Amino acid sequence: MYLKHCWIENIGAISKFNIAMPLNPDGTPKPVVLVGSNGTGKTILLSHIADALIEVAKKGYTDVVLGQGYMSPFFRIIGGNNQKSGSTYGFALLSFDFNSQPKENQSVCFREFYGENAPEYFSKESQDIFYRQFSWEAGKKIIDESNADKVRKEFNGRSHCFFPYNRFEQPHWLNNESISKKNPFDLDVGFSDKLGERNIIITEAYAKNQSWLLHLFLDARADFNVIQTNDSNPQFFLSENKDDLIKKRRGLENITLILREILRNDNINLALLPRTSGLSRICIIDSNEIFMPSLKNMSAGQAILFNLFLSIIRHSDTQDSNKSTELGTIEGIVLIDEIDAHIHSDLQYEVLPKLIKLFPKIQFILTSHAPLFVLGMESEFGQDGYSLIEMPDGNIISAERFSEFQQSFKYYQQTKSFDDEQREFLKKELQKSTKPLVLTEGNTDPDYIKAAIEFLDYNDLMNNIEIEWVGSKRKGQEFFTGD
Repeated sequence: MYLKHCWIENIGAISKFNIAMPLNPDGTPKPVVLVGSNGTGKTILLSHIADALIEVAKKGYTDVVLGQGYMSPFFRIIGGNNQKSGSTYGFALLSFDFNSQPKENQSVCFREFYGENAPEYFSKESQDIFYRQFSWEAGKKIIDESNADKVRKEFNGRSHCFFPYNRFEQPHWLNNESISKKNPFDLDVGFSDKLGERNIIITEAYAKNQSWLLHLFLDARADFNVIQTNDSNPQFFLSENKDDLIKKRRGLENITLILREILRNDNINLALLPRTSGLSRICIIDSNEIFMPSLKNMSAGQAILFNLFLSIIRHSDTQDSNKSTELGTIEGIVLIDEIDAHIHSDLQYEVLPKLIKLFPKIQFILTSHAPLFVLGMESEFGQDGYSLIEMPDGNIISAERFSEFQQSFKYYQQTKSFDDEQREFLKKELQKSTKPLVLTEGNTDPDYIKAAIEFLDYNDLMNNIEIEWVGSKRKGQEFFTGD
């Protein structure tokens, strides 16, 4: 299931946001990064998508929210206080593609209306976008009729989850008895009509991921039969197919790959401590020496990032154990608010984009204030491989047009260190040569000009000037060029 179209008007800071979610030529979803200053509606937009996912899930499961029943509580409170001040109406219309439904009827719509009357253009525009007419029912949330089996088929083996801005992971030094916790959307049950461990709203995931990882270790351990011989030299026989065992271990290898990226260490591995260590028996080793005695010993930023991507795998793997071995097959919608929260600059730029790229069939919809993360996405995916959308209007922009980037660069320029760096750079460049410098817009322009000078036999000119391209490259992608 993917979000196909999102149309929101007059809700919170959003006057009109009407956009078809971008896809790659092969039909996989492009990652979407929502940017904009505080109060422009980024979190409001994510909360509407999460709300729609929860309402869809309620059609197939009985434990999506606490107190679910005939009058099931909403994740987002409905009411006129959501409506933009001064407006006479407001609405949210979201269309999802159900992968398991036949092509001619694969869209499911979520809608929520405020105000007594729809705008005049509502019927025609909704017909053009969604190919159907919607009755205006103020003060209601409505999901197209989808039976429980279809909904379960969409959720089983897929990852649909929302990581809000207030997510956290408890550090190893914290005494749990000193605090109280309340997780209203977190229920642990395991029936076919229950989401159970796959709760959509995820604020903390260490305990569930730890338990799931122990199961993964158990599945990946070789099981032997022992035959005692007369010469006291027992023989060992593998109880299962060797190829099946290798495939199961691939799940642990994928987890290790993510951990190595986050900790920036290619030598580490996961290992098990003796069972007397309790539930925290999974440790991290480096060259057979304990590097971290438990997964809780990671920093807050590392732990949040690790458990975020582990939760994505766990959600799909719980119903289909092949998903942990083939990350590229995991489908779903993953919403992350403030993806750069608690995360150091190198993780923002280098690591996060790489981890996102491991899941090409996940529809990532993220919010960020971090210019480095946006530049990292552009470096990893290229300009056309992801979408950068500026709130509240939904305009698609480039990384350099990102207002936070421009503002951060402006503040950096004002610092003494920047001034000193530039002065030192210019001093060194001037010491190297006093030739005039010609800057070109295009990457290949210096080659053309130099070839023309050589062809026309203007060697004296070539010896007395420098010709350089004004732009630069980062991992093969050009930036600061053209204009």
